Amino acid sequence: MRESNVPLKTLAERLALPGLCDLERTLNARVALSQRKAPDRNELIIAHYGANSGSPVVPLLQTYGELRLAQESISARNLLHQFEQAAISTSFEVLKGFPVEVNNTASMELVAAEDLESAPKYLIELATRHRGHLSSAGPLVVYGQPAFETVEQAVRAWVPLRPFHGSSDGRLGSILIEVPLAGPRLGAFNLESEDSLRVAIKGSSDAMPIELSEVWHSSDGNLVETFAHPIAGDSVVVARPPTADQVAMWLVRRDSIVTDFFIENPHRCTRKQRILFPQHAKVAEGDPAIEIDAGEGETTELKPFIKLTSDKIDEVVRTVVAFANTLGGTIFIGVNDYGEVDGIDKELWDATPKDERKSLDECAKNYCAEIRKTVLDRVSAMPGVRVDIVRVRDKRVVRIRVEEAKRKPCSDVIRNEFWIRKGSNTRRPDTEQLRGLMAERNSFPGAFD
Repeated sequence: MRESNVPLKTLAERLALPGLCDLERTLNARVALSQRKAPDRNELIIAHYGANSGSPVVPLLQTYGELRLAQESISARNLLHQFEQAAISTSFEVLKGFPVEVNNTASMELVAAEDLESAPKYLIELATRHRGHLSSAGPLVVYGQPAFETVEQAVRAWVPLRPFHGSSDGRLGSILIEVPLAGPRLGAFNLESEDSLRVAIKGSSDAMPIELSEVWHSSDGNLVETFAHPIAGDSVVVARPPTADQVAMWLVRRDSIVTDFFIENPHRCTRKQRILFPQHAKVAEGDPAIEIDAGEGETTELKPFIKLTSDKIDEVVRTVVAFANTLGGTIFIGVNDYGEVDGIDKELWDATPKDERKSLDECAKNYCAEIRKTVLDRVSAMPGVRVDIVRVRDKRVVRIRVEEAKRKPCSDVIRNEFWIRKGSNTRRPDTEQLRGLMAERNSFPGAFD
């Protein structure tokens, strides 16, 4: 549940609503920024404030030339004051003594509680006006401090965000804040019979009436049933339609603010473990939803929609080359920087010339064909590549499956570049690695036939 372009004044007013947020919670901040002398300003690389139930962190500042890696603890209430000030001055102090210029709007997303011990939270993303970069030269070696080969490696190790896409990560230049909610939330689910379910409610209060809204439906589309239950105690019994295999529930205050939600369907469950439909836990091997949920790794790359005419298509080619030179892998296009499936429909339709718009299916088919043509034109020693559309959580996603090449090394013939995969990173091979790829090529009979 994501809201975009929320004015900072509105955001501060939301966080300050009585009984909504846990403003006394301590948040632990990890910040990476560049402190420029000319011009005299702080350029944020990335900042993350994570909700923490343990002890506050010890304040720490590590300096590598212009790069600053810092940590400290701050209360959610103090951050609320920061938002109130930023709404007036467009200045936000990411750490004491380190102000950065910010935009006057932010995005905020409600993240559901994933188990009975955790609370739902707002994930707030606030962009800064001067973004720091990861391109500074390394190594970063300072006496008494950890050493890193590059700025990107230092930031990756410092900020606890996974997956992290390095220089192509859309969160660079942003302040990311987790604010736990204190308001009512969903508790345990207990099946009282085949057609009834008791839902526990935690933290309800007579001062703010709430209700549980829900929709049950079936995968074949033959069933859609909606209910709304006013909450008068610490639990509520709801009807469970026998043919339903999907459900979405929202806990809503009288002012229409949602404080928690629960979704369970064949491809998604907001709790760590499935509750109502355990049969969905056994998903066929190779299900794209499972691969996406596992995040980026040596054989998986996640990307948002990419225009065929943009420079971002180079990243697709690089990853194809890297997968082919390593173990093979799969690229999914239509997944945002948080690992959430956005799909490609809207961006694809907007990017397609009006005179070529027939249907989304046709646009998607042409898009896949153009990606495959680009790969065929640019990748040498062509590995096996299949490009198709898959449905993930009812959204179109492009899947590019790349086989490990038998004729190594593969390269981008337009850029004359070689790439390999190392963990979740695509990088250039060093001299020894390139020799190793050549040796693999020579080990295949008929490799040069």
